Amino acid sequence: MTPGTKQNEKRHPVVAIVVVNWNRRELLAQCLESLVAQTWTDREIFVVDNGSQDGSEAFVAENYPEVHLIRAEGNIGFARANNLAIRRSRSKFVALINNDAAAEPNWLQQLVAALEADRWLGMAASKMVYHDNPEVIDRAGDGYSLVGAGVLRGRGGRADAYNQPREIFGACAGAALYRRDMLEDIGLFDEAFFLIYEDVDLSFRAQLAGYRCRYVPGAKVRHKASHTIGRDSRTSVFY
Repeated sequence: MTPGTKQNEKRHPVVAIVVVNWNRRELLAQCLESLVAQTWTDREIFVVDNGSQDGSEAFVAENYPEVHLIRAEGNIGFARANNLAIRRSRSKFVALINNDAAAEPNWLQQLVAALEADRWLGMAASKMVYHDNPEVIDRAGDGYSLVGAGVLRGRGGRADAYNQPREIFGACAGAALYRRDMLEDIGLFDEAFFLIYEDVDLSFRAQLAGYRCRYVPGAKVRHKASHTIGRDSRTSVFY
């Protein structure tokens, strides 16, 4: 026992996984089942519910008692909801995954291995494919264009064309792993971004501070893209 430490001091899991939910009870089972089935088991799972009215909270509490359920006072947005769970946790790494995504069993293990292998990596991006068409890329991380816009790297391309790991601009927060030391250094998600582009902003701040991002093609998730806000919906376009 190290001098000065408490014998019963709580040991925190290596990874905290965060899922933000708003009125999508029908999606939660597939998402949470995929997280429970991860080969990397040194983790805890948080669900932040943004004031759902569809029974989401009761569903999680009844069927996944091991999940930490955080009840927000209303729809506080994606950035703020994730920040609630990040501040509540004490893990070395923080994994985010959308409620409309399902992770392959070795998803978390692949991401953790990447960050453990290179201390200069602040984050790792997943290989996100369409849920109903897994041969097509939804997102292979994020890029950034010279005209100042975020780029959905690989969207619509063949999934097998994105099988090589490489350094990229940033990670899509729909399925990513972040190093807590980096988040404490550069700050959490800017809550002025209610949703969308909060991950681009964080990636930009990380790059400016000298942190790098690695695309990890072995960390694969199937994503029902824009299932919550709708593709090109009024909400999506506004934000």
